[in-house]
Amino acid sequence: MHGLAESMFARDQLYTARYAGWPAGNGLDAGVESGRRLSLEMRNTPHPCYAGFLIHVMAQRRRHSENPETENAFATGKNRGRLVRKHSLLAAALLSAALSAVCLPAQADQGDILARVRAISIEPEVSAGGTLGSFGTGAKNTIVPELDFVYMVRPSIGIELILATSRHQVSSNSGALGGVNVLPPTLLLQYYFNAAGKVRPYVGAGVNYTLFYNNGLHAGDTPVSIKNSSFGPALQAGVDVQVAHDLFVNFDIKKIWMRTSASADGVALGSLKIDPLVVGVGVGMRF
Repeated sequence: MHGLAESMFARDQLYTARYAGWPAGNGLDAGVESGRRLSLEMRNTPHPCYAGFLIHVMAQRRRHSENPETENAFATGKNRGRLVRKHSLLAAALLSAALSAVCLPAQADQGDILARVRAISIEPEVSAGGTLGSFGTGAKNTIVPELDFVYMVRPSIGIELILATSRHQVSSNSGALGGVNVLPPTLLLQYYFNAAGKVRPYVGAGVNYTLFYNNGLHAGDTPVSIKNSSFGPALQAGVDVQVAHDLFVNFDIKKIWMRTSASADGVALGSLKIDPLVVGVGVGMRF
């Protein structure tokens, strides 16, 4: 309320310094007369953004400053308001600068690129079949950085590519089985709710291609081989919260399905589904 009161005060001061002394039908052209009427209508009408109005007023004043008839009409009613006018112009400039960030559009436009950096917690939900299932196989959580890029096809529709890699330690009832690296680039089609707002929830669905590499799994002294890659679905939900014109913070959660199969000395050990839940928080920029 305090900020609104200050904005209304600045607007009223600008009204006093500019238009109040310009009587209707005083020889002013249609543009100035229209501005005078608009000021009378807006004087008692709250509005969330006055920057454009203030700039319009100053532009009108400059355009008519060399017109003697306009200046005389202006001076007749405004001699007593010269000091107020100077202060109102300063207030207008400061208010315009302060409100410009508030009045800028928040939505991403078609063709924009959003880039995000997140810290993600990868929480595998492991299930195993065959011999691996009888071992009570599991995988530990890990925290890694994640990078993603979104191309906005429409203001509310984006295509996201997610890039991250992690190493997971696999364990069983009989002890540690070693570690393996996972690289699951994921492509998602996203829909943004409230695309023009500062808080933009979204959902996404797509596919991931998982590459397993740097395999260090073993059962005792016997190396364990795994299938190197898999395809699986992915789902996503999150929200972007704008903190500046092109800067936002992001909260995101994804479910990714990935699986592989294992063998030792040519003997199949069964399937291993990792299916992690990925929870992330980070920052992003719009380009």
